[in-house]
This record gives sequence, C-alpha cells and structure tokens, in this order.
Amino acid sequence: MPFIQKVVEPKFLCRRRVWPKDDGSSRQTEVDDELELVVNVALCGALRQLSSIATHADTLFKDLRTELDAVRVRTEALRTRMDSLEVKALAFNPRTVAVRK
Repeated sequence: MPFIQKVVEPKFLCRRRVWPKDDGSSRQTEVDDELELVVNVALCGALRQLSSIATHADTLFKDLRTELDAVRVRTEALRTRMDSLEVKALAFNPRTVAVRK
C-alpha cells in the first residue's frame, strides 16, 4: 500500500475580503458592479486552485517516472541474469557430473 506523500484539500473560493481595508484613509474605491467583482474573485480563486492542482500533478508524474525508471533498470538486470542462467542450464549435462561415493 503506498504511503501518503501529498495532501490536496479544496480551499474556499470566495472566502476573502473583497472590499479594500478601511484604514482611515479618505480614498475609497468605487465599484460599479458588485456581482461582477464577486464573480471575478471566484474565478481568480478557481484558476489559482487549478494551477495548484496542475503543479501537484506534475510533481506526482515526475516521481512516478523516477520510480518506474528504477523498476526498469532492475528488470533489465534481472533479465540479463536470467539469460546467463539459461545458457548455463542448457549447457549442463548431468551425465558428466561425477557422483561421490
């Protein structure tokens, strides 16, 4: 069973402050369409999450490729060993072996 290496959890898309902070300055931002502002914030959050998922998938596939390359190298070494043993087994003649008394 594989060990958990990365945990991916969903984040809230719209749980952030939309309006600028009221820091006492006289400059306030006017918003023409509040719904458009909320939709844009949600869209940016969704794009941020998709980017994060793509990054996780990239690292996951890189790790998988590294592990599969290691398995391939071990399999090639095993195949080489099996070929040499097959040659020795075919060349073996049990009638020529001396039996101890």
